[in-house]
Amino acid sequence: MYPACGMHLISGRISRGNPKKKLNKENEEKEGKIMTQGLLCQNLEKHVLSTAKWSYESIKERLIIRPINYTDHQHELRDIVCKVCGDIALVLYAILYDDAIGLGTTKVNKECLEIWMKEMDEVFEDAMNNTYLKALPRLYLNPLDANNPTYKKGAFMSVNSKITKIGEMQAPMVTTTRQLNGAIVMFYPEVKERLAELFDGSFYIAFTSIHEARIHRVGSVTPRMILRTLNEVNS
Repeated sequence: MYPACGMHLISGRISRGNPKKKLNKENEEKEGKIMTQGLLCQNLEKHVLSTAKWSYESIKERLIIRPINYTDHQHELRDIVCKVCGDIALVLYAILYDDAIGLGTTKVNKECLEIWMKEMDEVFEDAMNNTYLKALPRLYLNPLDANNPTYKKGAFMSVNSKITKIGEMQAPMVTTTRQLNGAIVMFYPEVKERLAELFDGSFYIAFTSIHEARIHRVGSVTPRMILRTLNEVNS
């Protein structure tokens, strides 16, 4: 068993920047691309969901799982395909675009499962496999390791990984290669088992944001202390 501390997920705030600051040419071009992407996204979302409703195979490769805070979004998730684990909802999304601008997704409605004639577990397995391949798991023992790491850095699930042990007092960060929606790693197959091997014991999971999780060996810190720290970060 792997004790999970609170399962509290702290969502990061998106900075809007200083509206009085004049954008340089590069920022203006990027801003223009984002606005264009946003306009196209509305039509793209309608097209993707319309196609999805009639053909599972046509949408299958676009499906991924993203973690969000269930408490904050439970009302909007009533008709959405998801699984709940503590305060975290693992939500089924369809990718609208995935490029230099970022990752654009839309939630998948429960009615799609009926139209596809698919069980949720089967669809979730396909989506989780897609998610894994698009965002491989990473473990950074030192906070600085997460700063522009090489692709192989932190590849703790690899057969020839250089990470062979986690110190008892270490609290490494678990995320993905993209460091985007990295909390999902804790739900990847065999990840918890591998972390227990590296710790040589049980551990607590603290979801500090949707993009990462911190893990602590049982005995190194109390669950109350971890929860207090999470509450302070979220206050």
